[in-house]
Amino acid sequence: IVHSNSPRAAFLGGAAARISGVSSVIHVRDIHQNPFTHAWKGRLLEKWADAVIAASEARMDAVVAGRPEIKQRARVVYNGVDLEIHCSPTGKNIRQEMNIPENVPVIGCIGLIHPAKGQDILIRAAALVRREFPKLKVLIAGGVFTKEDRGFLEELEHLVERLKLKGHVIFTGFREDIIDVISAMDVVVHPARYPDPFPRVLLEAGALSKPVAAADVGGVPELIDSGISGVLFAPEDRIAMAGAVDSLLKNKERSRHMGEELRNRIVSRFTVEQHTDSIQRIYRSLKRSI
Repeated sequence: IVHSNSPRAAFLGGAAARISGVSSVIHVRDIHQNPFTHAWKGRLLEKWADAVIAASEARMDAVVAGRPEIKQRARVVYNGVDLEIHCSPTGKNIRQEMNIPENVPVIGCIGLIHPAKGQDILIRAAALVRREFPKLKVLIAGGVFTKEDRGFLEELEHLVERLKLKGHVIFTGFREDIIDVISAMDVVVHPARYPDPFPRVLLEAGALSKPVAAADVGGVPELIDSGISGVLFAPEDRIAMAGAVDSLLKNKERSRHMGEELRNRIVSRFTVEQHTDSIQRIYRSLKRSI
């Protein structure tokens, strides 16, 4: 079996599988870039795929919309989180490292510095949240991956100054201790403006029983049941985002309950063991069909 970890990789992996006479699996993890909607690229991928794995129902819908014929070979396999690893912060005191007192509310987001991730919307929302929580701190964890995105980081820094949030917004850069960073947050925010297929950071936050406020995009509502295991808000709506964060910071008992509900949901459906079992079942079905 040749398992290509993206449709792009499948142009090589799928061709190699066909030449070698073995099965080809295409793993689709993105919604935004969808070669299945392209005329000749979609036909090639359909021809070379014995099975297609989509990271969420939202991602599956995007694939099938482009190539309806592939539906019978497609399966949804959600990303999984390792609960043993992601429930075990190292004990590093991130608040102490960043000079944040324990009684100061901390919110934040995790991801590449990129317009699609919506860090600018979070900064604008933070300016509104500060009206209720003047000491608020915002951790923006992640860095620039390409030279083109450096300009966006500069825009974010200028936005912080313009909204008088200097000292309140902390750009952490890339971190290897992201579980400890999440542990330092009172609310984890996912401000994405694009259809995120199934963000792993929300799995990690849930594994730590953290309350989550997230944009209602892509596969996010397949994980977050708004009002029960988190709060969803309309994408690019800084007022709705601020309201979601504000409600979670004000009601600690409700926030704690939502964090616990999210963890329970992950334990029941989104563990790494369930992920690998699903992949193995697909492999076994392909081996029987050879």
